[in-house]
Amino acid sequence: MIYLASSSPTRAQILKDNGVEFTQIPFNFDESGISKDDARTYAYRVTVAKKTQFLKFIKIMIECCLPIAPCLLVAKF
Repeated sequence: MIYLASSSPTRAQILKDNGVEFTQIPFNFDESGISKDDARTYAYRVTVAKKTQFLKFIKIMIECCLPIAPCLLVAKF
């Protein structure tokens, strides 16, 4: 079981098509405040911001003693 920290229907479908058990956690992340001048820098900043938002979510779940499955966080910088 993994958490898909994305509201992307395409990513969810890829996991479904490959038989991966997951829980989708949609985040309303506003990327408009991040400069798009450099694609690599933009991708890095969005990834870091989304990871931070997800980790805050997990911390709240743990503090509230809610059951969570092991998480898979993959990022290449």
